[in-house]
Amino acid sequence: ERVEAEEVAALPLPSAEQVDRIIKLRTRGLAKIYICLRNSDDSYAWIQMAISE
Repeated sequence: ERVEAEEVAALPLPSAEQVDRIIKLRTRGLAKIYICLRNSDDSYAWIQMAISE
């Protein structure tokens, strides 16, 4: 199944509502793909999955 990342101008705050959301952030011509995950301490973070060259 194809997953299409939503393109955003800035990363939103990581939170429970963002978990498993995949987004594409484009800055200075580079595209970076992130996923929001819950850490072992129950905090949330955007984890970079890929970057264009």
